[in-house]
Amino acid sequence: MDAVARLVSGLGVFAVLAVVFGVVAIVDDRHQRSVGREFLATGTRTVATDVVLQVRTSRGDEYIDSVDVVFGSHRAMLSESQGDPEGNGVGDHPPNAGTRYAAPLPVLYKADDPTQVIAAVDAEEFAARSGIPGFAQGAIALGGTVGIGLGAVWWIAGRRGRARPDP
Repeated sequence: MDAVARLVSGLGVFAVLAVVFGVVAIVDDRHQRSVGREFLATGTRTVATDVVLQVRTSRGDEYIDSVDVVFGSHRAMLSESQGDPEGNGVGDHPPNAGTRYAAPLPVLYKADDPTQVIAAVDAEEFAARSGIPGFAQGAIALGGTVGIGLGAVWWIAGRRGRARPDP
């Protein structure tokens, strides 16, 4: 395979991955928006008195893997959470005072299934989102443009090849 063919193949793979990334980001955003709206519409408000963050690391970056909460007689893991560890190190520990998940934490839970719970601040933020995230639009536009450009080059090269007489 010559260098040009490898370049074209690499650009094609990039284009497909960019479009797939953009579509997955849109689907995830719509899911979070739906979850937020559902909890706000049907959830029962209460306050979690005990909160524990599980902060993990991946590829050198720290993130919140899960958030465990206790409210009333129920213990549950938040259905959705933001990944920013808010200055907390790797491990299981209470969130720092004044941070997003610090106790007392207002939460919404499903009365018929108290294991389904979300922080009220997350439900409100998710539900307030509208439109398509800009980075997803950019990824789809970039991938689509590269893909269309490669398709045009392939089509033009094919037409030129057919226009030549056979020796």
